[in-house]
Order: sequence, then C-alpha cells, then structure tokens
Amino acid sequence: MPSNTTIVQKYGGVCLETTAKIRAVASSVADLHGRGHRVVAIVSAMGKTTDELVRMAYQISPHPNRRELDMLLTTGERISMSLMSMALSDLGVPAISFRRRKHQHHDDLRFGGHSTHCCPYWKGAKTCASGARTRG
Repeated sequence: MPSNTTIVQKYGGVCLETTAKIRAVASSVADLHGRGHRVVAIVSAMGKTTDELVRMAYQISPHPNRRELDMLLTTGERISMSLMSMALSDLGVPAISFRRRKHQHHDDLRFGGHSTHCCPYWKGAKTCASGARTRG
C-alpha cells in the first residue's frame, strides 16, 4: 500500500555527471518508490555543465543578458531531468520532468499521486510538486 510520505531529494552535478551515475541515482529513487513513497527528485545540471555554459556565455558577451543567461543555464537542468525521467521509466517507475514555472502549479492528483517528479534545482525556498518544499 502506498505511503502518504513525500520524499524530496536533491542531486547535485557530481551525482549526475555520467549516465552511469544517473542510472545509479534512478535506482535509489526507484527503491524509495517501490517502498510506497512519493518522490520528488530535484536535479542540477550534469557535472560541470553549468560552469561550461557560463564560460561560453561570457565568451560571447562580457555582459550577457540575464534572461538569456537564465535560459541558457536551464538547458543543463533540462538534460538532467529528461535523462533521470528516462532512467526511472526504464525501471518501471512512472516519472515526469517539470520546468520551474510549470511544476509550481502542478496538481499531483492528475497523476494518481504516485508519480516520481524530476524538477530542476534552484537556490532559495521554492515549492515543488504537491506543495513539497525544498531549500537551496
């Protein structure tokens, strides 16, 4: 019988720097899901992806537009979210990724309340799927 417990876990870039590491994290998340927990996995970009994207932005412009820099940096998080969702799906865990704005208004009941959510990591207290809170 599913637990009412929602577990929120944050995985940094070092934990996600290779596809093998992403599969290992997915296995841990799948284990929690298998024990009846709802899981929200907050993921950063893989390895040093963010550092590389920032470096490229400043090679293009000494003063990159903040909005465009933000758009660029979200690509690293989106890669991690998508790969994590794929890995979880292969393990038989229903998983879906969310962008920052999109997941903040997500109704968990739409997915039966037992999905695993992969969300991007960001600094500061924010609300993730189903009202679970995390602090960066």
